[in-house]
Amino acid sequence: MVLVVDDEYLIRWSVGERLRQEGVPVVEASNGAQARQRMSDDVEVVVLDVKLPDADGLDLLAEFVAAHPGIAVIMITAHGGEDMAETAKGLGAAAFLRKPFDVDQLVGLVLEACSNAQH
Repeated sequence: MVLVVDDEYLIRWSVGERLRQEGVPVVEASNGAQARQRMSDDVEVVVLDVKLPDADGLDLLAEFVAAHPGIAVIMITAHGGEDMAETAKGLGAAAFLRKPFDVDQLVGLVLEACSNAQH
């Protein structure tokens, strides 16, 4: 299962729809509180925005990686550069994509992470 966390509805919808087309179960969250509530042991991959209305995505990244070892977290953001990407990877992010991103590239990263989680 993939958890898609972004406060922008169109991003959640487009990523979620593409993943569902690939047969991947998706749960969505629009903020940090929903992300924490919807996180479970069934989640293998998180697509996580850095800027959320009620949380810092980097804090959520660290929290999710600590609580769920082996989970893949793919960070997405319209803000921040190489420094933020390095910080995210240091906290355990599997990948870091800047918005606007290629949805097919993101889906490829998610499918690869799901495949790795099953082995």
